[in-house]
Amino acid sequence: MTVVNPADSAEDPVHDWGQGQAPDNPTPPRILFDPNWTPRQLSFALIRANAKRLSAASLLLMTFGICNMLMPTVVGRVVDDVATPAFDGVRFADFSYDLYLWFGALAGLYVVMHFGFQIGSRTGWLAVQRSQYELSQAVIERVLSPRGFAGAQRAPGQLLSIATGDTQRASQVFYIIVYPPSQVAALLVAVITLFIINPWLGLGIVIGLPILLALMHLAATPLRARSLKEQHTLADAAGAAADLVSGFRVISGLHAQKTAAANYRTFSQEALRTTISARNARAAFEGVTTTGSQLVAV
Repeated sequence: MTVVNPADSAEDPVHDWGQGQAPDNPTPPRILFDPNWTPRQLSFALIRANAKRLSAASLLLMTFGICNMLMPTVVGRVVDDVATPAFDGVRFADFSYDLYLWFGALAGLYVVMHFGFQIGSRTGWLAVQRSQYELSQAVIERVLSPRGFAGAQRAPGQLLSIATGDTQRASQVFYIIVYPPSQVAALLVAVITLFIINPWLGLGIVIGLPILLALMHLAATPLRARSLKEQHTLADAAGAAADLVSGFRVISGLHAQKTAAANYRTFSQEALRTTISARNARAAFEGVTTTGSQLVAV
């Protein structure tokens, strides 16, 4: 059997990992986690470690948002400078320059929007995946450490939930860095454009937006509480399932299968109930935000 040096794997055509595919020996973690960190400190550490990717993703998505807001303006110019003269019977030579100009602008905006969103979202998602990997590796390393744990003992299923669900939620802090700047930039372009068209339109957005944000904040309050409860009950259900599997022989020897199944069913039903409750809260939040946005648009 031939042994391949991992350092040479990038140059080996047999080990062509492809773009975005992880190698067998990934680079060492870039974050040295401190167990005394607060959630805020952990979030800032993750952001600093992925600053380059997050900056690139944010700039690309800002470009997408600005072009997205400029698209209706360019369509309006097509209607005013091309469609209206053509409908009125003006010669093609008189508006052909505007035709090529504004349709070229439409094509350019679409290309920039497409690549800005695709590359920006992919870059931000790579940062999320990298941080989630490092967090889960840190949790697994701590779980397998011979030093043990301080405090209450956790079931294997609970540890699995922490290594998966909790790390995924912690990495979602990147969405605050990537998406809101693009939305703010798009909003500023929209407000300036509307002020140019009619000051009352821009003033309506300036007044209506804080009201919409206040409604979104109120609608998100039950979602945060229910999501946290969902997280706890899912960990309890995973812990009960792991205990049931690991102790199956003992349970069979005691003929306690029905009792064990009933115990797990209780945890499972509670997890299902809290999950449905969290999904209902999310649906209500999305309904309020979508309705508010459409009302502001109207």
